[in-house]
Amino acid sequence: FTVADERLGVVREVELVPGGAEIAVDATNRVEYVDRRFAYAMIDRHKIAVSAFLAGFYDIVPRRVVAGCVNSPAQLDSQDLELVLCGTSAVDVDDWMAHTTYREPLSADDRRCRFFWRLVGEFDDDQRARLLQFVTGTARLPAGGFAHLQGAQGRHCNFELAAMPGGDAAFIRSHTCFNRLDLPDYSTYDHMKLVISNVIAADVCGFSEE
Repeated sequence: FTVADERLGVVREVELVPGGAEIAVDATNRVEYVDRRFAYAMIDRHKIAVSAFLAGFYDIVPRRVVAGCVNSPAQLDSQDLELVLCGTSAVDVDDWMAHTTYREPLSADDRRCRFFWRLVGEFDDDQRARLLQFVTGTARLPAGGFAHLQGAQGRHCNFELAAMPGGDAAFIRSHTCFNRLDLPDYSTYDHMKLVISNVIAADVCGFSEE
């Protein structure tokens, strides 16, 4: 009942139970061996690292908040924790529009902005997530939605639309540090749809420096 464990190029034999080196695996104990080997691979082997992680985690989030106690149930369940750490994948177009700023000379009434919001409204959830990642660097939103969107420095930073030259010959350009998308003045809605759809399908991590 042993397993070979390699760390930093050094292989050592680990007993899965006391005296495991003297216990042969056979038909009568093979299920127990598999169970113990699985437990070692998934839990015991990482015990030191996980303990260190939990110690740091509980410094920030008290254990009673996630584990609860006799007189107080847990205040933060797994879904709440996932939302805080990872944000939400749901993209509300109305919320997106309400928390978007426009860099002059653009305004919400500009043709290219109307084309853009029409396109976002027609996109499916996956396309919206890819567009969001292209502009902000992440496909998920913080808890609270677009109102709590942050920039590279961790400060609040609205989604922003800005104008750029080039017309139909140009591609859109993103500035992920500032959550900004530069839009050329495309001549038709169909041309904007073609360009943006192709860009987000090919390169969801593209950005330019500023």
